[in-house]
Amino acid sequence: MVPEHRRRQLIDHLREHGVANVAELATDLRVSPSTVRRDLHMLEEQGWLQRTHGGAVLPEVSASFEPPYAEKLGRMASEKRAIARLAAEHVGEGEVVILDSGSTTLALALELKRRRRLTVITTDLKIGEGLCGVPSFEVIVVGGRVRPEFYAMVGPFAEQTLRQVHANVAFLGADAIDLHRGVSNASLDEVPIKQLAIAAADRTVLIADHTKFGRESLAKVADLTRFDLVITDDGLDPILRAAIRDAGIELAVATEEP
Repeated sequence: MVPEHRRRQLIDHLREHGVANVAELATDLRVSPSTVRRDLHMLEEQGWLQRTHGGAVLPEVSASFEPPYAEKLGRMASEKRAIARLAAEHVGEGEVVILDSGSTTLALALELKRRRRLTVITTDLKIGEGLCGVPSFEVIVVGGRVRPEFYAMVGPFAEQTLRQVHANVAFLGADAIDLHRGVSNASLDEVPIKQLAIAAADRTVLIADHTKFGRESLAKVADLTRFDLVITDDGLDPILRAAIRDAGIELAVATEEP
């Protein structure tokens, strides 16, 4: 059994039972306990599960589960940088760009610092801080209430700002992506902000690492078909890649630098 298929079965087991132990998984998957432990370690690093003594559990106790910002920054960091490099190719000089809040859009913001003459509208305080020193950039941080510990601007003031702007392209992140149920988010507060960002832009691009796919979170943001382009990393399952493209959705896959 190839490792990707084995790990997918391991996750399916956890989704069905909520908990699993190493011995049980080794028997079911017909592999050694050491192989299971390696798989669990890798899947924990990717955010799929939480290790326990002798096994693992799902970290999401509810659909509203959201890991802390600092933890998000550490997850899939090289994949996010690859996605950011590819996403930056879709930004032209002098354009107006909306950057959603999140760790993947933060990676894109850092990549865009190489560009000149951009107007960046963002709902993320960290992104605003990171770009405010670029001389050729005009940086607009929308006003509003700050989500504690997540640096995201939400609420009626932020919504009002987004209703009054127009952008060439908007880049959005996601907590969860399902081909049929669409893009969803763990925070109800962020949903109208994301929807207004989509409405304000000529082009909309979804940027998310492969661990966000095949999942569903608390509140729906939009159908996947609402995005002009989806950019992810090469860890996305080939079967899911084909299904997304078969649905008529443009998909670009970023490859990490050696």
